[in-house]
Amino acid sequence: MTTKGELMKEILLPWISAKNFLHEGDVLLFKGKGVMSYFIKRAGEGKYSHVGLVSAHPSNGSDPLWECVEFSEWKGGRTINLERYVKQNSGLIDIYRPRDIYMNSFFNGKEIVDENITFQPKRITNFMRKLTGLPHGWKRIIWIAQHKLPFLRLLYPIESIIENDENNQLVYPVCSTAVSYAFSRTGYQLLHNRADKATEPSDISRSPLLSYLFTIK
Repeated sequence: MTTKGELMKEILLPWISAKNFLHEGDVLLFKGKGVMSYFIKRAGEGKYSHVGLVSAHPSNGSDPLWECVEFSEWKGGRTINLERYVKQNSGLIDIYRPRDIYMNSFFNGKEIVDENITFQPKRITNFMRKLTGLPHGWKRIIWIAQHKLPFLRLLYPIESIIENDENNQLVYPVCSTAVSYAFSRTGYQLLHNRADKATEPSDISRSPLLSYLFTIK
């Protein structure tokens, strides 16, 4: 068990074993090695360059057919066989699991109210599946980059990166903004004070509602 500020200890698990521990809605965080991945990780001040969700394809057999639902550069929103994905990215995919339930407290004007927020995995992955087929949001990447550049970032209101747009509309989705959007649409806020449209892969890994489980090889 790690404490706050402590480096996460990596646990490598082969696919043949890892697939038995996967759950619908688990978060896949990728430690990419390419040039684009390098810049995404540097900009996000973390080790992750891509994110997707675990989802089970309907199967008549006893074992589910695990898929990754994601937004990928050059390909857009799609689902892909997870076993094949693991073979292409051995040791580069970390599995994080959302908390089943958490308590949110708010003041309603008269008293403090505590409400339980429940993780709804199928609703979340269904939201992601509804986004498949859309093109990758290169404009969103440019928008995020502009908010990080020295001096230029001073020209944008801080509300644009900490608050969602009216009706929580998502425009030009990329991997991390789509995942954050899918969670928040069910009321499950991975990150407070961070708009879905400004969320990066390493931001998602820092969510207090996610726990690292293992790395698939």
